Amino acid sequence: MSKQRSKICLVTGSSRGIGREIALNLANEGHTIIVTYNNNKEKAQSVVNQIVENNGNALLSKLNVINRNSIKNTIKKTISNYGRLDILVNNAGILVQNNFLDILEKEWDEVFSVNVKGVFNCCQIAIPELIKHENSRIINIASFAGKYGGPKAPHYSASKAAVICLTKSLARIYSKHRLLVNAVAPGVIETEMFLHSSKSSATMGIEVESSTPKAVKTIESDILLGRIGSVEEVANVVAFLASDKSNYITGSTIDVNGGLLLS
Repeated sequence: MSKQRSKICLVTGSSRGIGREIALNLANEGHTIIVTYNNNKEKAQSVVNQIVENNGNALLSKLNVINRNSIKNTIKKTISNYGRLDILVNNAGILVQNNFLDILEKEWDEVFSVNVKGVFNCCQIAIPELIKHENSRIINIASFAGKYGGPKAPHYSASKAAVICLTKSLARIYSKHRLLVNAVAPGVIETEMFLHSSKSSATMGIEVESSTPKAVKTIESDILLGRIGSVEEVANVVAFLASDKSNYITGSTIDVNGGLLLS
């Protein structure tokens, strides 16, 4: 069996949580990783260090998904160092929880700016590079909330539904270029912040109506497998979509939710 070619992978929001595990998993598969961060350079550098210590290749880059120049600079840096870009993983996102009638316009705009416009920005800027090579990939991290409709975070749910639909649109548009575009929709996933935060605002990965232990226990009873998921289980699916084993999959959203939502 021939080993697949090493690919150049840009992972947004890869300093912690799901994004961090995606970066480490893809590096373990032999791919070169562009590890990106917006605020926490130290955590992102630790991801790069771990990849390099395991004999992998990684490059650190500051990237703000709502700043198009920031995205352009990261892609320019990628091309300058490696000559190509093969895979874009849109992981960066935010979760803000609030009752519908209490959602401020600025909160709605912030969630859509990062979760939807951020994906739009990264895709639009990266696609001209991606389509230069057949079998490139875009993998968008959505959420089960985009199908379920979270009552405590309707703006978050709506934003992730938009990501799912954008995934389908891009798959249709760029199929002729052999650019495969898919999404992964995690359910309740344990991250470093999971079970340790009572805040109403959290990063991607804490995809529950509340992040308190009591709320987690309640939602576990609705999961067919009876437990929350791990970041590794999400990253494994991303690694599959990045591999040559997924060459006949595009426009799909793969659920990783333990049976929390059947669709």
